[in-house]
Amino acid sequence: MLARRYNSVLVSGSSCSGKTSLLEALAEKTGWKTFSIRDMIRERWLSQPQENRISFEQFCRKLSHAEILRMTAKASELAKKGDIIIDAIYPVGYPETTLKVYIWASPEARSERIKLHPEYAGLTHAERIKTLRQLERDSVDTGMILFGIDYRDAAHYYVKLRTEHISTEEIANMLAGPLQLRWLARAAETTTAK
Repeated sequence: MLARRYNSVLVSGSSCSGKTSLLEALAEKTGWKTFSIRDMIRERWLSQPQENRISFEQFCRKLSHAEILRMTAKASELAKKGDIIIDAIYPVGYPETTLKVYIWASPEARSERIKLHPEYAGLTHAERIKTLRQLERDSVDTGMILFGIDYRDAAHYYVKLRTEHISTEEIANMLAGPLQLRWLARAAETTTAK
């Protein structure tokens, strides 16, 4: 892992495992932009008239395979340009210069994290767990259909961490080491050019 020069980061993981917090922490450390497929989906969901709005889970299930492929391709293209941190489920189509990270937490821990999120408002702890498990099954099924992979498989990532045992700041600090190889390389190129 340390021999590569990374110019982008892919953060994947199960719903509500801490991807957004990690994106923000890494963006602060690197100064890179962020791109979140989940945020794109959430914006579409929130743009629906409230009186006709279905649950976020149902909305995610209704996304067409073509939409998922389009969003995944967009994320991959952004990674190729570099200097970006991406929140996306499927770790396919990214260049070798993308540091692929998978984070996860138990359904119980994730349920506690999301109890105040608008898309889960009014659900009991048991209902939130059931919803999170269904979202994960749906994501696995879609990944198998579209890409022939289970996105949770550690073989697709350079780093796999359980977030209920480590803070976002600790993860960001841990990942900063491999990312600094890029910064050091850029600094050396700049110094040499002068």
